[in-house]
This record gives sequence, C-alpha cells and structure tokens, in this order.
Amino acid sequence: MADPIQPGTLFVITGTSGGGKDSIIGILQGRGVPFHKACTVLTREPRAGEQHGREHLFITDDEFQQWQREGRFLEWAEVYGNRYGTPHDQVEPFLARGEDVVLRVDVQGAQTVLGLIPDAVAIFIAPPDAEEGFRRLEIRDSNESVDLERRLAAFEEEMAFARTGAQMVINYTGEQEAAADEVAAIMAAHRDAIPDPA
Repeated sequence: MADPIQPGTLFVITGTSGGGKDSIIGILQGRGVPFHKACTVLTREPRAGEQHGREHLFITDDEFQQWQREGRFLEWAEVYGNRYGTPHDQVEPFLARGEDVVLRVDVQGAQTVLGLIPDAVAIFIAPPDAEEGFRRLEIRDSNESVDLERRLAAFEEEMAFARTGAQMVINYTGEQEAAADEVAAIMAAHRDAIPDPA
C-alpha cells in the first residue's frame, strides 16, 4: 500500500498596497523555495514586466463573467474597479498532490479564502508606514495615480486585518531579502510543525 500523501499548505500572502508582496514572492521563487505560485485572474491590463500566465492570467471582463457562470473561481472580488479571481485549478489540485501553494491576494480575497480554507496560513506584508507604501505605488506605475488616494485610504482597514491573526512581516525599504527571510521562516516553521501522515 502506498504511503498516504500529506496535503500541501496554502500560504495566503496579503497586505497593504505598496507592501512588496510580488517582490518577496519573486525572491522566494528565485531561491528555489518549494511551492506552486497560484496565478490569479485579473481584468486589468498587465503592468510593465508582467506576463500572462506568469504573474497573473489577464482576461477580459466578458471572459471573467463567463468563468463566474462556470463556477471556476475559489474566490473573486472587484477591487479598485477591476475584477480579481482565484481559479480552483490553481490551488486545489496542487494541495491534493502534497505541494504547498502560495496565493497572493488582497485583504478582501484573503478573508474569503481563509473562510473557505481555515487551515490556510495568512502572511501579511506591509511597508514601514502608509507614506512609504504610497511612495512605492507612485514609483511602480504612474498610470495608476488615479487609484493612489483610494489605496491610501484603505491602508488602515488593511492593517486592521493583520491584527486579526495573520503573521505580520514589515518590508523595510532596501531590505526585501530580510523580509523574504521572514516569510521563508514562517513557511518552514509551519511545515516542520505538521506531523507525518499515519
């Protein structure tokens, strides 16, 4: 008889706008930390350097609505005028095979996912303060400046989520490697705490 497979763990990476979530995930991937990075589906245009099927899946509004009708999303939301969703097939098959999955979502998506998958581990990444997060957003994409005030206004609401049980990592400017070390340590500690399947 084959040994039972220990299901993987879903690590939900969330945080404030400008926290540096994507950069930290990229560092972990570059180090070869073992996980599947779930591709979320977005209706916005790709930013500079983003590729369809690598960072995200970019589809039209009509396609997104079709996916909704077909029940293909684990969770979805409308954020800052765009629709975001996590397909079931980017998460569940990998967990069943024993692979850890990293899902990068906004706070609204994280709350939904944690309600559906209570064993998921939430890791909240934040800049040192709201002003630094705002500055990073301005640098990241000047074409999204119309959204900056709304994002800054949501900062405190997002930070409130971090105080509900998520593991907080502060991503200090110029110290992304150290922040990635913290995230990797959280993931490793969780793996080490899981008993071997009987």
